[in-house]
Amino acid sequence: MRKLRAVAVKELKQVLRDPLSLLMLLGLPAFMLVLYGYAISFDVEHAPLAVQDRDLTPDSRALTAALANSRQFDVVGWLPPDADAARELARGASRAVLVIPEGFARERTAGRVARVQLLVDGTDASTASALLANLGGTLDRFNATALARAAGAEGAGGAAAGRVAGVPGLTAGIAFHPRVWYNPELRSSHFLVPGLIGFIMMLTAVLSTALSVVREKERGTMEQLRVTPLHGAQLIIGKTVPYLGISLLAATLIIVAARLLFGVEVRGSYAELALATLVYLVGALGWGLLISTLAATQAMAFQIGIITSMLPAIFFSGFIFPLRGMPEPLQILSHVVPARYYVAILRGIIIKGAGLRDHWPQLVELTAYTAIVLALASRRLSRREA
Repeated sequence: MRKLRAVAVKELKQVLRDPLSLLMLLGLPAFMLVLYGYAISFDVEHAPLAVQDRDLTPDSRALTAALANSRQFDVVGWLPPDADAARELARGASRAVLVIPEGFARERTAGRVARVQLLVDGTDASTASALLANLGGTLDRFNATALARAAGAEGAGGAAAGRVAGVPGLTAGIAFHPRVWYNPELRSSHFLVPGLIGFIMMLTAVLSTALSVVREKERGTMEQLRVTPLHGAQLIIGKTVPYLGISLLAATLIIVAARLLFGVEVRGSYAELALATLVYLVGALGWGLLISTLAATQAMAFQIGIITSMLPAIFFSGFIFPLRGMPEPLQILSHVVPARYYVAILRGIIIKGAGLRDHWPQLVELTAYTAIVLALASRRLSRREA
């Protein structure tokens, strides 16, 4: 027992001498609890919806207002009658476009079924299915309210409801015809594979550079670099280029495997995909170098790399969980996660066939992140800091 007590006291003192390890032991479980509790949500709420109202009548505006007042949708754009709805979906600003045709109010006034169309972005199969179900529920409530008003005003609610009774697939008064774009079969692999590419690239790139520099520190070879006439930027380039080539090769293999194993083919430009991947990987490698200047051992570098790259890439990139389903503070936090922008670009180029002109805000954010990380790493990884 004395030996066990001595070992226990020694380990306790060792932990107390290392504030970082103590913080990880005490803070990481609480952080994971908060992260899992708030970030993981499969409820589809406040989905961005664009409306193309070709009828421009009080009835069509009432339908739009009903959608805007629901928790399931946020009306984020109004398209002119002659606008290209497919372009709106390709930009990614909206997850769905509701098209209200001409004659919508006239059909309702005549007692016939008024039809609307919903164009859904099918890159995320589960979200697309939920959007279709949510719109059906919203239309049911809208029709029930309209029929109740008609029954109160004219006493003909039962007759009005009977006009479309027995018609399969139609709600009372309004029927919508959904059309799923980009992923008509609603296959989840088309949604997950691009996000998986971003996640794997971030994790491997960060850990490769972080561990390589710390390994030199542990072996004492970093001391030799201090006496060489190298600037911090030169050291960064020399350390980054080999891993950048390896990471680009890995990205190519992953894209080929996605095509062969999951049937996910690149519909957009390979050159634009390569450019976005290059910017993303340079930022990830720079983040790994920055970690290496903060960590004293490979174990610590590995832990910091996992926490700062793997977890954000899973929870705050839209890889699995929709960002709009998270609380607003977590949505704000996601803006510092580079995987958020890269995954959006990947899904646009691979699945939608969109170009960088459709995702230039994400590319600008990704470039800014890369520049900031490289500047910090260059400052830290100088001969004095090394």
